[in-house]
Amino acid sequence: MTSFHLLAVGADPSVLATRADVLKRAGYQVTTGSSEEAAQRLLGTGTFNVIVICHSFAPAQRARVVKAARAANPVPKIVVINRSPEPEAGAD
Repeated sequence: MTSFHLLAVGADPSVLATRADVLKRAGYQVTTGSSEEAAQRLLGTGTFNVIVICHSFAPAQRARVVKAARAANPVPKIVVINRSPEPEAGAD
């Protein structure tokens, strides 16, 4: 397998740890960041093939991290995980 270095970021420590564990078991090198500031700092200091941005960041935070990722050199692939909206009450 080709070596990929992933940056996984999100505000929920449990989700972040689980995601990192699954990716590491799949053979990926994973760095994690638990805040928007950490994500931006890590993007500025490391080279990542892929950044995975969790739904636990607010939409504005996700947008700023995407912007920072697009400014990185080289630009990593960007995966933004969104949570499905809650179904409306009474919708079956």
